[in-house]
Amino acid sequence: MLDAYLNQRYKGNSWFDGLKVSELRPDDPLKNSFPVISVDMKTMYGDNYEDTVDAVRAGMMKLFQRFGELDGSDRLSPSQKKLYRSIADGEEGIGALQSALSFLSGFLK
Repeated sequence: MLDAYLNQRYKGNSWFDGLKVSELRPDDPLKNSFPVISVDMKTMYGDNYEDTVDAVRAGMMKLFQRFGELDGSDRLSPSQKKLYRSIADGEEGIGALQSALSFLSGFLK
């Protein structure tokens, strides 16, 4: 629900028309004004450490690929684009995966 309300990808939707939130904040400047990062952690598990790391890598790949516009963005430096691509392509190790959400949120600012 927060994703639908805050996510800029859904700008212009009428999903909240007629609901209390639209009555209380009819011209809410926050509505559909943010890039939203959502992660489904229930799919990121494995029977052992290596399987879990692989599952986290797959989850981060899927997440980063949802923000494909970053690959051509002028906001990222060449080294940031390289890091973005390597995570989106599943080429990064555990070190980069540990910081992947922080990287992505920084890239989206």
